[in-house]
Amino acid sequence: MKFKRKCCECGALSSSLIDGKCEVCHRAEFPPIKEFKPLVLHFCNVTKKIAYNNIYYTEDILFEKLPEIVGSKLELNKGYSLREIEIDEIELDGHLVRFKVNIECDFEL
Repeated sequence: MKFKRKCCECGALSSSLIDGKCEVCHRAEFPPIKEFKPLVLHFCNVTKKIAYNNIYYTEDILFEKLPEIVGSKLELNKGYSLREIEIDEIELDGHLVRFKVNIECDFEL
């Protein structure tokens, strides 16, 4: 039989607490992504390639590698694990490279 304890934040009864808080309170205080480190990409108008860490990629190859690159820049909060990183589109605007990212995480007590 598992004992239920009170959440120190909201008072709800829970069979498993994280740092004294229930899952709902913990997730409210600590969202999945703790930090996203800077990601610098440069677009070359001459070669039409995108540079990352001094390596030039075509748009298609970068699109394939981008989930791995983005994943290396993420730091997750306690209790979260990365499930999937999905890149929706890459937009090239002058020397700027923009892209939309969908990051899915699982929460485990």
